[in-house]
Amino acid sequence: MSDQPARVHNHLSNRAKVRSALERKPIFKSVLENPFQIKWPSVPMNVQNLFLARLMAACENIPSRVHASRAVVRKGAISPAVNPSFKLPGTDAQASDDVGLGNLPAPDGAPSDYRSSPSQHLIIGINQVTRALERQLQFSRRRITLCTSSQCVDQPDVPPSNMAIVFVCCADLDPPVLVDHIPYLVAGCNSAKNAPPTVIRLVPLPKGSEAIISQTIGLRRAAVIGIDHASPLAAIFQDLLGSVQVVSASWLCPSDAKSAQRLVPTHIKQLCTTAPKNMKVAKEQRSKARAAAKTKSQRFSRSVRRKPRMTLTTGAADTS
Repeated sequence: MSDQPARVHNHLSNRAKVRSALERKPIFKSVLENPFQIKWPSVPMNVQNLFLARLMAACENIPSRVHASRAVVRKGAISPAVNPSFKLPGTDAQASDDVGLGNLPAPDGAPSDYRSSPSQHLIIGINQVTRALERQLQFSRRRITLCTSSQCVDQPDVPPSNMAIVFVCCADLDPPVLVDHIPYLVAGCNSAKNAPPTVIRLVPLPKGSEAIISQTIGLRRAAVIGIDHASPLAAIFQDLLGSVQVVSASWLCPSDAKSAQRLVPTHIKQLCTTAPKNMKVAKEQRSKARAAAKTKSQRFSRSVRRKPRMTLTTGAADTS
């Protein structure tokens, strides 16, 4: 064996360009906060646990026939909603949808159809809840129809079902940007001029809720759940909704002449970043790098424009 010590490479790559590292210092830059940002409502952790417990109790009382039909639909079979004559094996065609709701007590002030099927007013999934909120927000807009003929009849649109509660498992989503649009949709529905008298409550659930809800419902993912206002399940959470702040957009709410206009206060945040200690040397290096890149690009463009030329020569005639 050789007595020479092993060679050690301390840099990252042998082909990497060696750059003179400038000493940098931490600095803070002032930036303005976005005034049109809608934040999630702040719900205490004990209230979130109560919401989760009641939601789990409500999902457990959903008939097993509903879970089986969803499993068949995922496998590509015929949906019971499309074909009414379709019946799952092992189920009774005359079975009522309120099987399993007998252990669920009816709270005070519950509607008369409390024992009806809750699964018809339950929306599960990020995309499904987003579409429902978009339909409700689109219907609340003021529409003007222009008719050129005298026989033009404006057909009234069927109003969509109004959402009452939206549960979101914010802590279980990665990345959380998947549900960043939901507070804006809920605020738009609550702040619309033609909005229904009932508001939508946005309830974030604690960490680990998605796995529990998915296992109970029988789905692989259930990060967002929406409950319709006409659903009998909405009355179960009625006493807890008072502790949830209503999400709304102040710039979308209809202006009232009696109420005084209140401006949004300006919030200035500090952004932590770095800057070179010697700015003069940094500017010189930057100008040299720009000049070198410009020269390289010009040289490359000239080589591309240059076309190969072909020279034709005629030989002398043989006189012999």
